[in-house]
Amino acid sequence: ANLAYMVTKKGTTYKGKYFVMTNDITLNDDVIRSDGKSLQKAVGEYASWIPIGDSGILGGNAFEGNFDGQGHTIKGMVRNNQDEEANNGLFGNVKNAVIQDINMVDCYIECGNNTSPSATYGILVAKSMNSTYMNCTVTNSVIRVGTENDVAIGGLLGNADADGECKTRISNCKFNGYIRLCVEFNRPTNPSMRVGGIMGNEANSREALYMSNCSTSGDIEFESKVYISRGAVGGIAANFANQGSVNNCVSSMNITINSPNNRLSKCFVGGICCDGFNKTKDDEINLTLNNCVYLGTIRIGSANNKAKMQYLHACGIGNNRAWVNSCAFYGKFDIHSEGATEVYIAPIVNKYYMGNLDLSTQYKQSVVYSVGNVIDIESSDLNID
Repeated sequence: ANLAYMVTKKGTTYKGKYFVMTNDITLNDDVIRSDGKSLQKAVGEYASWIPIGDSGILGGNAFEGNFDGQGHTIKGMVRNNQDEEANNGLFGNVKNAVIQDINMVDCYIECGNNTSPSATYGILVAKSMNSTYMNCTVTNSVIRVGTENDVAIGGLLGNADADGECKTRISNCKFNGYIRLCVEFNRPTNPSMRVGGIMGNEANSREALYMSNCSTSGDIEFESKVYISRGAVGGIAANFANQGSVNNCVSSMNITINSPNNRLSKCFVGGICCDGFNKTKDDEINLTLNNCVYLGTIRIGSANNKAKMQYLHACGIGNNRAWVNSCAFYGKFDIHSEGATEVYIAPIVNKYYMGNLDLSTQYKQSVVYSVGNVIDIESSDLNID
């Protein structure tokens, strides 16, 4: 708590300084119910955590040091944000930092209606720039967000931002839990939503991502009750950078999308990742996906309540136009949708964005083994691989 006060309130960055945990820390007891999706008590009955670092118009106050958990555990972090705080997590804002060997258990973040223009949520870190994460785990934890603006949500890391050429490195990290995003507040502009099991968003074209040996399990639910322009959901990440590599990552996250009454204009879903933002067929992509596996179920709509949207792209692996090598889809699709003017469904990569890549040398190296798929779609332009 003192570190949060010194960084967030006093603006001390601790650049180049080292912090180590010497024992386990319990912030709250009796947090997550046995269903893994809700609290045992009302959120106001818990001590609410103040994140380490924040952001503002001039960049805010970021933690720029090194934090070594030495394998210790932080239990019961509860973040109850019912105001306009933009960054929500153990760390709110980090820059040029190294965070390693920390376990977070039974943690919970809630926001009823965040009116911040662009909010970020991650159990470990909300907003990150040019930082490294090693051997970090989040277990039996929950993020529940209601919003009317742009948002990036990740089980571990919300948003990786860039000011110039930056690198994000994530290795040997895990998330297990439940993430729910519900958009139910009207807004004049059309917000974009990004949700991922490890990280929500990394969209800057100058940003590079190096991720290896990461895994996710649990559930992601995304519901749009009012009109929004775009929604992207991925079992590992909603959006990857244009450069770098993602190696040996596995997701068994079950992903559920509900969009009744044509409330979601463009929907992008991927078992590992589905890049629905800032990428066109002419972008230069220097990102490789190697040995990644998806094992969960992607559900969109239901037989009794079909999802309604203009564009639907759903992929088993799903990083558009990256070099995809030796990936595997062992999950399944359960899709019920109508009214879309453009639909692309693929077990590995969404071909719509493949551009100039040679499919004969990349796509065939991956494996598909999937049974029990339901694809119930009414569309004027339906493309299934």
